[in-house]
Amino acid sequence: MKTIFEYISSNREKLTEDNFNPVDSLVLARLSYLPMHKIINTNEKMKLKELLNILKCFRDEFFVDVANDKKFVNFLSKSNRFLDLELSDCVESVSKDESKQFGALVIDLGFSKYISFKGTDRSFVGIKEDLDMSYKNIPAQKEALKYFNNIAKKYDNSRFILGGHSKGGNIAIYAGIYTDDKNRNRIKSIYNFDGPGFLDEVLEEEGYNKILNKIYTILPTSSFIGLLLKRKEKVKFVNSDNFFVMQHDVFSWHVSGKDFSYTTNQTKISKTASKSIKKLQESISSKEKEALIESINEIPSIISKIKNRKR
Repeated sequence: MKTIFEYISSNREKLTEDNFNPVDSLVLARLSYLPMHKIINTNEKMKLKELLNILKCFRDEFFVDVANDKKFVNFLSKSNRFLDLELSDCVESVSKDESKQFGALVIDLGFSKYISFKGTDRSFVGIKEDLDMSYKNIPAQKEALKYFNNIAKKYDNSRFILGGHSKGGNIAIYAGIYTDDKNRNRIKSIYNFDGPGFLDEVLEEEGYNKILNKIYTILPTSSFIGLLLKRKEKVKFVNSDNFFVMQHDVFSWHVSGKDFSYTTNQTKISKTASKSIKKLQESISSKEKEALIESINEIPSIISKIKNRKR
C-alpha cells in the first residue's frame, strides 16, 4: 500500500489552493520535526529546496526518526510539488524547568501561510509534557497561542492553515480556540494528525465551538495517543501498515490517490485501550495524577545516579 513517500514522488503538480489536500497537510506538518532551527532562525526565510540540501549533510543525532526522516528529506528533494515553498519564523525551545518542549515554523503556500507545530520529540521533557496534559494545560499550548498571535500580527494580510502531528495537532487546535475572533476568522482550517483531545474546561470554551467546522482530525485505526482525553470534532480513521501504538508513525499511514485510505472501523484493541484509559483518568484525582507524573519525572535522575555510582 502507498504511503506519503509514494505520494510525494508521484504527485508532480504544483501546490495550489484548489488541489491542496490532507496528505499535503501531513507532509507540511511533518516538516517541523526536521532540525530546521539549526539552519534558519525567526528572522530568516529560505526555500525548502535549499534547506533539504543542507539537511542531507546532517548527522543522525539531529533527527527524531533517523531512517524515516532521512528518507523523507530525500523524497522531498526530488518533489516538484514542495521544493519552491518558502519557510520562515522557525523556533525551537526546550525548558526542563518549565517542562516545555515547543517547535514551530511558517510555510508560505502563496494562497495561505501554513503554521506547522512540532509534536513530541525524544526529550524526556517532551514526554513529561504529554503526560501533564492528563490533568492540566501545558506550556507548549500557551506557547503555540503566543506564536500564532505573533505570526498573525506579522502577516496581517494573510490567511492561515494550522497543522501538527501528535502534540503538534493538539496545540494547533488550542491556538485556534484561544486566539481572538479577528485572528480566528483568518484561519481556513486546522489539521490534527493523531493528537490528543482536551480537558473538559477547554471543551466548554466558546472558541472551540467557533472553530469546530474548521478542524480536521485524522487518526490511525489503532490510535492510542489520539484517543487520549476528549474532543467534539468529527474524526476520520486511516489505515496503517503498523500495529497498535506504532500506528502513531505517520509514515505508515496508507494513501490512496491524492487522499488517505480511510476506514470506518476502529480496531478492537484501540477501543479497549481507550475505554481503560478513560476509566483510569476518571478514577484518580488531578493531584494523584500530578504526583504519579512527578514520580515518573524522577526516573532519569535516578538512572543517572545509578550510572554514576557504577563508574
